Amino acid sequence: MIMSQLKKENCENTNEKNKNYWIGQVIDCIGGARNPNSWTLFQVANIDNGEITIINADIVEKILKPSES
Repeated sequence: MIMSQLKKENCENTNEKNKNYWIGQVIDCIGGARNPNSWTLFQVANIDNGEITIINADIVEKILKPSES
């Protein structure tokens, strides 16, 4: 899973800033042309509404890993 933030300019209200974050389940990782092992794009499903989209790795805030039991 990854956590990303949608960019909103001039957002001063902290409640509004918190609404910009969303979490997605990674479906596929796409490597770069020069180094296929370096992920540049993620195909993700938004866990809130199920929307599937491709996002640039630059906008990913955190990569959430499951705990190992």
